[in-house]
Amino acid sequence: MAEKTLKAILAKNSGYIPALVSMGLCKFLLNSSSDARNYLKQVIKNQYALEFAESFEKALLLMADYFISVNKFDLAEAELQKVLKHNASNVKAEELMGLIKEKERSYVDAA
Repeated sequence: MAEKTLKAILAKNSGYIPALVSMGLCKFLLNSSSDARNYLKQVIKNQYALEFAESFEKALLLMADYFISVNKFDLAEAELQKVLKHNASNVKAEELMGLIKEKERSYVDAA
């Protein structure tokens, strides 16, 4: 149901950032990670706008979480650095950064 609604929104405005992020999240939940990444890449390639700051951060965090799940820690870290550049107090980005360091067995950096 939500997917149909989001498709209708994106049919009217294909670049609407919150709908793209929501569609990416829906695709991740439906185990269609390649489609999800395509939607999130459309968001990430846009210029960071304060109007959609929360959606941009969510897209970057979702991509970082995906990269962590496939053991591409350098790509995940790059996405998390983008989040922290715009919002240094993002707790989820810091948490994922610590998770990466733990998986790399760099416990001092993780702390």
